[in-house]
Amino acid sequence: KLTKLDVSGWKTGKVTRMAAMFMGCLNVEELDVANWDVSNVTTFESMFQDPGQNNHGMKLKKLDLTKWQTGKVTNMAAMFYGCGALTELDLHTWDVSKVTTFSHTFADCINLQTINVKGWKTSSAQILDGIFNNCDSVKELDVSTFDTSNVHVFAQVFEACYSLEKVIGLENWDTSKGN
Repeated sequence: KLTKLDVSGWKTGKVTRMAAMFMGCLNVEELDVANWDVSNVTTFESMFQDPGQNNHGMKLKKLDLTKWQTGKVTNMAAMFYGCGALTELDLHTWDVSKVTTFSHTFADCINLQTINVKGWKTSSAQILDGIFNNCDSVKELDVSTFDTSNVHVFAQVFEACYSLEKVIGLENWDTSKGN
């Protein structure tokens, strides 16, 4: 039943795992984590995830994550899964070069209109299944810098993206290792 959390002053520089940290905080609308030091974090798995029983129930409306230094992260599975109230995410500054798992990272973010991942270098990526699954409001995605040469799971990448009109760079994806 929490509606507010003041975590803006947390000292997070030594934290290595933020898995499921805010999972199920369904009534929280805002989190000020913009200045967190996440430079030692290796997993964001399910960090903001709706646990699935509330039909896109996360009320989180805004997240400023542009200052995050993400160079050690290897797992972003379901990080924003079910954040149904978010309308935009700007993550273009993130270093995702060590991330191997992007499974359902943005899945069920039904009101996301903008996901800025332009510039992401994904050479370590092995799993992309459902990364944008059911991002029903996104009209355009730029995945031109994605390196998919090591990806072996592509299932449901764009499933139920009913508003998607343009995917920039998709023609350059290497799907030769997909199963």
